Amino acid sequence: MGLHIDDYIEKHPSCPVCSKFYTYEQMLALPSPSCVVSRCKGIIWGIKRNATGTEKRVALKIQTYASFLKSLERLLLRPDLVHNLRCSSVRSANRRPLRDDEPMHDFHDGTAYGQLELGLERIKLADGAIADVRTHCGNKPVTLSSAKRGLSIALFADWFGVISGRPHSCGAVYAVFNDLNRSVRFLQRNVLLLMNIAGPKEPSLEEMNHLLEPLVKEVNALQCGVRFNIYGRTEPEDVFGGIELRVFDVMGARKCEGAASHAHKTHMCNFCHATHDEINMPSGYDIENFRMRDDFEQLAFAWKSREAPSQRARQRILDEGGSRWTEFITCWWHELPNISFPSNQRPVRHWK
Repeated sequence: MGLHIDDYIEKHPSCPVCSKFYTYEQMLALPSPSCVVSRCKGIIWGIKRNATGTEKRVALKIQTYASFLKSLERLLLRPDLVHNLRCSSVRSANRRPLRDDEPMHDFHDGTAYGQLELGLERIKLADGAIADVRTHCGNKPVTLSSAKRGLSIALFADWFGVISGRPHSCGAVYAVFNDLNRSVRFLQRNVLLLMNIAGPKEPSLEEMNHLLEPLVKEVNALQCGVRFNIYGRTEPEDVFGGIELRVFDVMGARKCEGAASHAHKTHMCNFCHATHDEINMPSGYDIENFRMRDDFEQLAFAWKSREAPSQRARQRILDEGGSRWTEFITCWWHELPNISFPSNQRPVRHWK
């Protein structure tokens, strides 16, 4: 096909235990084959000898990652995608508000579409509180809909069995563009497959954090603007983008959002403070009196979990506050608990 895939698919040495990424330069510089993550027993490299007896280091596990920014740059050179791409700034200018009795037909009809604020940085203050600060001049927020070319992105992560009757689970992380019409949004050529996760079982939260790290860095860069060549334009243009929708199964949502499991006795719901015991009590269904969680309070607990010295300490923080560290928390487009909805769950129906 004439496509040099090595220009787009990166191959990283990876820890077989915790899935931490390394570059080849980092692997060659390691003083020993052991993983650098604290308490991880993974072995990163082995020795291979050729016929002449020359030794070299080889990675024991390779994890592939299709660079999000490189893949996006390639897509923006396709005429069919550019013609079908109507950014939120264009749609917002021509969109009329829906009547209360009028059904929504697509993601674009939601009032939150295109309202993701750009140019923020999430920081930890001296007192341990978490804050999102603007990195651009002026008091007016810059959103996807106010940017000249702002892309609304949906991120999907799912696992599936590849062998009938065998407990072997593989995963996939992929992205689609909400700005495309729904008739072409999920066509194979318009979906970015960013990563395959080989299994044989679903990764732990620590593994997912390592796997998602390169993607999160590139999405954060896109939110500050990246200059791309675009089909039909004589000069490169600044393109902005952000993840406005994350779609995971229930277990994946809990894991990637840093929330406690549904079986947790105290923090079974990541939207309110209802406990597991209240499933069988009237208070578990009293919507008017739900005590909702505070986003930044939950983020503070998650940041504490990041800095905890041991698994036992992280578990104590989870039991106290209901949050644990996830790589998404470094992103200002991530809030706990009011962002991600599992595809088969509504936020107020926490008793399911």
